[in-house]
Amino acid sequence: MSQTAHVLALFAVFLEVGVKLGVPAMPLAFMLLFASNFFSVITPQGSSANLLFTGSGYLSQGQLYRLGAITTGISLLVYLVVGTPWLMAVAR
Repeated sequence: MSQTAHVLALFAVFLEVGVKLGVPAMPLAFMLLFASNFFSVITPQGSSANLLFTGSGYLSQGQLYRLGAITTGISLLVYLVVGTPWLMAVAR
C-alpha cells in the first residue's frame, strides 16, 4: 500500500476518533501527518521510491537500511526536540 493511499484512507478516521476522545484537533492532525513519514525510509519496501533505488542498483539493501536508520533517527530527534514544543505552543 502506498503512503498516499495509507494517509488518505486512515487520516480522517484516526482524526475523528481522536477528536471524539477529546484530543485537540490541530496537534493530533500534525502528529498523524508526521507519523505517516517516520518509517518510510527505513526499508526497501517502506516507500515506492526505495524500490527504485534498490532495484536499479543505485543503493544496496544494506546501504538503504543504514541510511534509513540514520534518516529516521534524525527525523525523530527533530520531531521530539522541535516539533513537540511547537505543538504544545500551538495547542494553547
